[in-house]
Amino acid sequence: MNPSAPVEEMTDSLSVEADKKSSAKNNAEPSTASRPATGRAVRRRRPLELSLNSLLQLPFVYLRLIATSVIVAGLLTWVALLIWPRTYQSEAKILILVGRESVSLDPTVTTSQTLLLQKTQEEEINSALDILTSRSVAEKVVEKIGAAAILDGYLPSSGGAEPSSFEVFFDNTKAVARGALDKVLLTSGLRDPLSDHELAVMKVLGALEIEAPKKSTTITIHAESKSPGMAQAIAQTVMDTFMEQHLLVTKTKGSRQFFTTQKEGAEKGLHDLLNSKSQYMTERKIVSVEANRTMLKDQLSAIDRDLIVAIGELTQTKAEIEGLIKGKDGLASEIVASKLEASDNTWSGMRQRVYELELLEQSQTAIYTNAHPTLMKTREQLDGAREILAKLDSERMDESTTPNPVVLQIEEQLQLRLAKLEGLKSIIEEKKSQKATVEAQIEELLEVEVQLTRMDNEIAVASNKLRQVSEKENEALVIDDLLAERITNVSVFQPASFVERALKPNKPLLAAAGIMLGLFGGIGLAFLKEISAKTIRSVEQAEEVLRTEVVGAVAKRKSVPIKIDHRVLMENDLRRACGAVLTKANVSDGDNEESKTASCVIGVLAVSRGAGGSTVALSLAATAAYDFGLKTILVDGNENNSELTKVWGKNQLPGLVELVQGDVSVADCLQGLGDSDVLFIANNGGEKKQGQSRSGWKAKYSALAQVANVAEVVIVDLSTAESLSQAVVLAGKLDGVVLVVESGKTDSQQAMDVLNGLTNGQAKVYGVLVNKVKNAVPTWLANLLGIRS
Repeated sequence: MNPSAPVEEMTDSLSVEADKKSSAKNNAEPSTASRPATGRAVRRRRPLELSLNSLLQLPFVYLRLIATSVIVAGLLTWVALLIWPRTYQSEAKILILVGRESVSLDPTVTTSQTLLLQKTQEEEINSALDILTSRSVAEKVVEKIGAAAILDGYLPSSGGAEPSSFEVFFDNTKAVARGALDKVLLTSGLRDPLSDHELAVMKVLGALEIEAPKKSTTITIHAESKSPGMAQAIAQTVMDTFMEQHLLVTKTKGSRQFFTTQKEGAEKGLHDLLNSKSQYMTERKIVSVEANRTMLKDQLSAIDRDLIVAIGELTQTKAEIEGLIKGKDGLASEIVASKLEASDNTWSGMRQRVYELELLEQSQTAIYTNAHPTLMKTREQLDGAREILAKLDSERMDESTTPNPVVLQIEEQLQLRLAKLEGLKSIIEEKKSQKATVEAQIEELLEVEVQLTRMDNEIAVASNKLRQVSEKENEALVIDDLLAERITNVSVFQPASFVERALKPNKPLLAAAGIMLGLFGGIGLAFLKEISAKTIRSVEQAEEVLRTEVVGAVAKRKSVPIKIDHRVLMENDLRRACGAVLTKANVSDGDNEESKTASCVIGVLAVSRGAGGSTVALSLAATAAYDFGLKTILVDGNENNSELTKVWGKNQLPGLVELVQGDVSVADCLQGLGDSDVLFIANNGGEKKQGQSRSGWKAKYSALAQVANVAEVVIVDLSTAESLSQAVVLAGKLDGVVLVVESGKTDSQQAMDVLNGLTNGQAKVYGVLVNKVKNAVPTWLANLLGIRS
């Protein structure tokens, strides 16, 4: 295949359209060179703030550092396990039951009437714990085992396992160091001198751990020491000492004799009270208070009954006397003994007149009403006639008088009633006197009853005290018998165990702690390294540091593809980034004739060498040609490292140097770029010398303007930016520029300096492309956690 043939055809067509392009260029928007200068914008590097996305990436980015930290921590843990002194533990368990043998007999408490001697289960367990953790028990343990053996940590030779040579060496070294330290502390006065016995007691107290689970009567004794034999000996000795001490402390000394004395005193007091009551009742001739009370009540009832009868008769007699008096007052003292009637015509005539008027009244009554005047007048005449007749009737009678016998009889009855009245009054006074006497006797009996009740209460209290003291005496007797037989409520549930496996160090726990320490230490180092890093690693950091839009991130590849065609563009991340740049550059589709404008010159500027600017320029040109269908020319303007020329350039053809010097035309410099539709202008300089290849930015800009007249899109691979170099100045004069940074290599301050230079030069930055991003996070995990590079 001859690649020069399509190149010649394209140069012919491009030269025909050159004039049209130049006129459109002149009428288009002024270039960046003619933009007025504004104030200089300077970006300063700010402290990096790590987001959640960055933190999630840290373990994968610094995986080697974290793995190294974990390995180092594992080795240190292994060394610590080798030199760590072993500690063995023995366990013993005792069971405590609350019963008669746990009764506490305190003479100072039993002197009162209420004796609260029964302990609860919790009190019993707490008392046992206090005894087990007491110094007295520790001292007896030291006396039985020996202070030297306890301080040494090993029992005297008894056929058991001997310590290893390493343990002996470690113990000797520690003893020498401790001796030297003790000497210094004693000399300086910071520590008081202590005997071996005191040190052994302190060591026993520190080696013991006593615990009692809730809602249980079991007590567990843990003892620790350098050897399993010594740990077992300490636990067993503590348990035996507790059993001995418990037998002694559960009995109050002299309690039995105390209760015997109390019982004798209670019996004597009860006897005295009974004698006093008997003498009191004899003096008052009282057999039974209840019988005397019944007798007096009967007497009082009889008196009240007689009194009520007498009062009733008195009231009746008074009423009879009043009746006789009233009856006497209505009677005459004398009565008519005989009457003689005399003859009188006047009386007879008047009698006849009354009779006639009565007949007339009866006849008129039948005719008239009571209010009739005739009837009323007749009745007035009748009344007057009757009065006259009565007067005449009294005058015509002759009477003889005699004493009234009824009056005489009434006077006799009256005398009898008066005599009875006086007798009843005497009887009432006598009954009242008898009632007062009986009531006084009842009051005296009540006082006697109160006194006897008080005596009965005292006798009951004395009897109750005697009963309680007798019970406590019996309990004290039982406890003495139990102690004599060495019977107690404490039993050995589990003797001291002999465990050959060391309690300390806890190898799984120490290994896990070492691994976790290494892991977190590695993560901490990674975090410190991340926040102190001066390079840009991710898209997020680029946006935060540069404060400029990132158009894309390109993953790091093992090699740069040699072919440039539609198959190369299948690498989506680079293709998407190039498409975003071209979209921001507002380039139009090549098939749309109406939307075509003046050609666009885009510069690709790498902040540092090796950032991949040439690769990005190559991909940008291919994207413009294949995806947008534009006539694209790729220009190698990189004077420092012409990677594109090394791969694609042809030494026999002129390049950018000759075009800048004006020796050739644009058509002479064009050459094919592999099998693609992209045209390429190399930077080999043809037969020119190396020193003649460099020229000013104005000459290069003029040459690029010529190239723009024959293409729709011109992609320029600029030299690496070094502070405010010619490449930065030239980039500011193009239509736009893409800044390429290398992930993990490009210095953030250098990138900011380049970006400040472009901004101050009025350059239009389409965005930043982060190249060679390491995908440390697995793809499936990144998708799951939503992590982006």
